[in-house]
Amino acid sequence: MKNKFYSIVLTFSTILIFIIWKLILQNSVFMNDIWRVILIGGLLSFGTFKGVVKLIMFLAENFSWLKIFIIGNEYLNGKWIGYYRGASGDIRYIVETFEQNFDELKIRGHSFNENLELHSSWESKSLSIDGNSGKLIYAYAVTGIIEPMNGIGIAEFDFERAKKNEIPKIIRGFSIDSHIGKKIASYEEKVIEKIIPNEKELVLRAKRIYESNIK
Repeated sequence: MKNKFYSIVLTFSTILIFIIWKLILQNSVFMNDIWRVILIGGLLSFGTFKGVVKLIMFLAENFSWLKIFIIGNEYLNGKWIGYYRGASGDIRYIVETFEQNFDELKIRGHSFNENLELHSSWESKSLSIDGNSGKLIYAYAVTGIIEPMNGIGIAEFDFERAKKNEIPKIIRGFSIDSHIGKKIASYEEKVIEKIIPNEKELVLRAKRIYESNIK
């Protein structure tokens, strides 16, 4: 996603820089001093590139369609909900937040027990994403809320989609906590509403997803 972003920036920057250079070269005042042309042209070129970067980042944060277009099939930004069955066999409901820009993706998640009480929380520490193969792999740090546990783990998810150029709305995979050492299967769906419900409602939805999948 980073490569596509900078390709777009470079394209627009090149067009603007070409226009700027053309205006400079048409000015007879500048043409009398070649060093002035080089200095001003260089500064304007550098400033133009930085300006285009900031402009596209600003527009992408305010217009989601542009962010989706640039990131493409690796777009995961938003809320995800689902469930997993813990090592003891108990169901845990998942609420995750994917924070994504053109440079990185951060994941923060919470699990809730069958009484809808906060069970644990985690945060990604290093991450690899491949939109073409539909793979998300990341390491995370986990902290227990009800049970006294702290550790690290690895998660691996596959995108479920009809075509590889589509944005995933379902991911399925597993995680392994270091203190447990057992693969835990997980299933998550993306929350597609623009106005995100509160956490309590998200947990209830995660429970309904579990109940509908076991029927």
